[in-house]
Parts: sequence; C-alpha cells; structure tokens
Amino acid sequence: MDKIIKVDAIGDKCPLPVIKTKNALKEIESGVLEVLVDNEISMENVEKMCLEKKLSYSIVKDNNIYKISIIKSEDNKKKNSEDDTLGTVIVIDSDEM
Repeated sequence: MDKIIKVDAIGDKCPLPVIKTKNALKEIESGVLEVLVDNEISMENVEKMCLEKKLSYSIVKDNNIYKISIIKSEDNKKKNSEDDTLGTVIVIDSDEM
C-alpha cells in the first residue's frame, strides 16, 4: 500500500507551505501527500506547484482549512523526466558557417 504523509502548514506563511510540500514529496517514491493550509494564497501556491510538476491533486475546504491531497506516482516521475528534454532551443547567431 502506498504511503500517506501529512504536512501541517496551518499558520505558515508563504513560501513555507510550498517548501514543506516539496520536501515531503522528496521523501516518497509514490503515495499520497496531504497538505493542510489555512489561507487561500498558500493553497493557490501549492496548487501551482502541483500543476508545474504535473501531479494529480484534489482540494477540499472545510471551514477555513484547505486539505490538498497530492498523488505522487512513478508515472509522474516519467512524465517530468521526459518534459526536461522538451523545450530546449539552441540559437546560433552568426553570418558564417
């Protein structure tokens, strides 16, 4: 069964919730990471990080607490390593060969 790691970032101001989330993601190969934050800005920043890393996630708001469930899998790792080679542009600025 996949590991579930919980990150309590309640009361933390940005960028601390994102830093805690990144550190926790490094600890697991695959599994679920549950991040708790208590403000919309932190939630949006963690969400942005998930989108950039192409991680599956869901967000549930309960009272003033956001629970962000992030799913990390081997498929995410493969997608990210493939994307590292995309988008590279080499420009040669010369009139001569």
